[in-house]
Amino acid sequence: MTEETNGAGETPRDEARRVHGSLREWILIGGIAAGSVIAVSSLVRRYGVRRADARRALDQLDAEGLVRTGEGDRAVVIDPLATRLGDVDALARQWERQRREPAATPGSDYP
Repeated sequence: MTEETNGAGETPRDEARRVHGSLREWILIGGIAAGSVIAVSSLVRRYGVRRADARRALDQLDAEGLVRTGEGDRAVVIDPLATRLGDVDALARQWERQRREPAATPGSDYP
């Protein structure tokens, strides 16, 4: 069984990747500002894809921390730098906690 293709020979998975890649690039270069709302309906019109493919693209961007999706058919762009700085802060806190804890010794009950 083969996947359905559009007029350009793309499968739905390819279409979602194309939308994801384009949006990701625009967000990372600042072409879509933090706080901007991206509606699924606008992606359907702009890229000529199905709603499900537009939604998949937004879900992937959410997983990458570039947008926040919620209920409804839209996402809000997150500042990529702020997201990365938050990751760095979390790692620094984790490192500090580990530094303060006693080191495990072989054969001890400490994990």
